[in-house]
Amino acid sequence: MTFDDAPIQLDIEEAVAFQRDLYLFWWATREIGGLALTSRGFVARPELRRLRAQWPMSGDDRPEADDARLYFLRRLLERLGLLRASNTRSAGTSATVELLAAGSATMARYLAHPLAERLRICTRLWVAGGWWQDGSLAGAASGLHGPVQPRIALARRRLIEMLAAQDPGSLVEISGVPTATTHAPRIIGATATRRKPRGIAEERHQTMRAGLMGPLHWIGLVVWRGTPATAERQLVVGHGMLALRREPDDAAIHETYGRVIIQPNLDVLAYQPLSAPALFTLDQCAARAKLDRVAHYRLTKESVIRAQQSGWSEDETARRLEQLSGGPLPGNVRVRLADWTRAASRVRLTSNAAVLTTATSQVLDALMSDRNARAWVVRRLGPAMALVAPADVEAVRRWLLAHGELPAVEGIAH
Repeated sequence: MTFDDAPIQLDIEEAVAFQRDLYLFWWATREIGGLALTSRGFVARPELRRLRAQWPMSGDDRPEADDARLYFLRRLLERLGLLRASNTRSAGTSATVELLAAGSATMARYLAHPLAERLRICTRLWVAGGWWQDGSLAGAASGLHGPVQPRIALARRRLIEMLAAQDPGSLVEISGVPTATTHAPRIIGATATRRKPRGIAEERHQTMRAGLMGPLHWIGLVVWRGTPATAERQLVVGHGMLALRREPDDAAIHETYGRVIIQPNLDVLAYQPLSAPALFTLDQCAARAKLDRVAHYRLTKESVIRAQQSGWSEDETARRLEQLSGGPLPGNVRVRLADWTRAASRVRLTSNAAVLTTATSQVLDALMSDRNARAWVVRRLGPAMALVAPADVEAVRRWLLAHGELPAVEGIAH
């Protein structure tokens, strides 16, 4: 495949990679247990290294203040509700802000949208949101839900409309905005300073240029393209922009992922490109061993039980894995899934239940035979012991007293 033949596939991969990195940031935050922010509102370096360890082939060690794309990912996750701020306080210390990952169900709802809809969601949040400051990271502590200044929102919308009117692969050429190339000066950074615009028109062009070199490029709506004849690359309209037209062409935007192989030894190999929905499925029902050029997972009893506890039945887990691999599971893998699921179904967890004991088994037999009283018992543990829901403890106590017995409630089982 020549370079000129590649853009159609590559520009979609840019959008897929951005959604993948959104997911990996969320997943890593959940695994770490939360991200403490510095007084300036950035993620601390040690935790940042643990985050970047999740990225395939990542050797970056810049602070978040110098990594505009990573910072954009984090702020967008907050705006999507996938990361949430929580104030924490230790004895004798002031309150600090910690970011916590939302539950898997929240991420599942986001990933349930097709790629085109997720592109629209992310772009709308950028266009109208004051949470992202063009050209500077100095607004780290700015509010999540505050609107951007109207003239900036108008410039962003105008930029989207002009790009959406162009065909994918077209060179980005906007009147008043210099053609963006890789030789353009840096426009974002925590310590970067910008000359104050001389007028409204110049401010609008500056906003458009910041959008092209930053969020629109990161999201995958505009992409870099070059030719073998020159080392200079230029910015072109990506196929993802089709999702933002007045009559969007969602059918032309496919979220592709690489080959997934499920081996008889229970190992799972996922090849590039890695997509967010594929990684989410594997992380739900398999144990991640390594994430590099090839993602390595392993199906285990614990991971399958975890999937079952999140609401996936045996058939649902098998269906999702078969959908990823594009074929039926190896026979022994299907048998293992069934065995592990049956084993998990025999384990019943009951939270916040009171433990009730009676003097003899006959007393508990009488209670269980009572049509009304037996509904109060969650589970019988033995001849004279049972679990009772907290809301029904008093009802059971009154029943026993009415039958001449003194109940002994030993406590709450969690």
